[in-house]
Amino acid sequence: MIATFMRLFGQPGRPVAVSNDAQLEDQMTQAMVYLLGLEEAQAQPLAQGALRQRQFLRGGRSLQATPSHGFEPARQGLHAALASGPCLLALPFSVTGICLLRSLSADPALHLVLVQSPLLRTLGDEIPLARRPMPVCSTQNAVAQVKMDAARRARTVYVSFPELQPLGHGTTASIAFLGKPCRFSMLDPLLGISGMAAVLTPTFDGAALLAWNRPQSREGAQGAVMHACLHWLIEHLQTSAAAAPDLTLSWPHLYRASLHFYRIERANQLKQLEAWAAAWARSSPGQAHRLAQFAHARVAALSQAGSH
Repeated sequence: MIATFMRLFGQPGRPVAVSNDAQLEDQMTQAMVYLLGLEEAQAQPLAQGALRQRQFLRGGRSLQATPSHGFEPARQGLHAALASGPCLLALPFSVTGICLLRSLSADPALHLVLVQSPLLRTLGDEIPLARRPMPVCSTQNAVAQVKMDAARRARTVYVSFPELQPLGHGTTASIAFLGKPCRFSMLDPLLGISGMAAVLTPTFDGAALLAWNRPQSREGAQGAVMHACLHWLIEHLQTSAAAAPDLTLSWPHLYRASLHFYRIERANQLKQLEAWAAAWARSSPGQAHRLAQFAHARVAALSQAGSH
């Protein structure tokens, strides 16, 4: 029984298994209804379009043609930025983001390293992200590796998908996404101030790369700089999502990042906890005290987490 509780209330921010297509369509529809403020009848065709794109991407294809100029301006911009040292390329998890990465991976002169979260590893097994194998760096080791590359001015491009980063307690910040309160990982901003020569993200159509203009900061003001970087990233990610919702593949994960979903999930978990506690007390009276102590601790932890 204790093991059951630990499964219910294990590590926060745990990756969610890839759902089947019917579930994905429902999750994307719910996300668009909440985040974009659409009616369900408006959101459903867009969700179906996004799902169709995802199905084609699984086979290494896409329904979306590349821009008329290709991704050459983005590639040239990346090479120019690398002249000063390692760069962070923060991509939306979208058809455009994946097609851009596939195009860049065909350039043998670019050393691309994927910042791989557990969720991205799962999704990468489903959808080919590049045309050739890419070295990976775990989210736990990314900061140390970036600092080493920065010290030797290595021409390395660290590729990340900010929407897919873990949402563990103490590593996230609250920020509005499309006007709705959400939580996002601070990993990308942390990487951005750890020696990166540039933090880049594509325009919504992948036509070019935009560079973050890092503000001047006083010593000890790194937190403010990181939040400025996060706001900049979110501004462009939400622009991409709103401009092409049927090309955006991150809707289920954006919905899970919302405070709205977080509160629903925690409320449901607390109800499950109460039900298990009652069942345990009825079936094993001698163990009720131990269970009550455990349940109390978990409820307190969840309540405290929910207040942030």
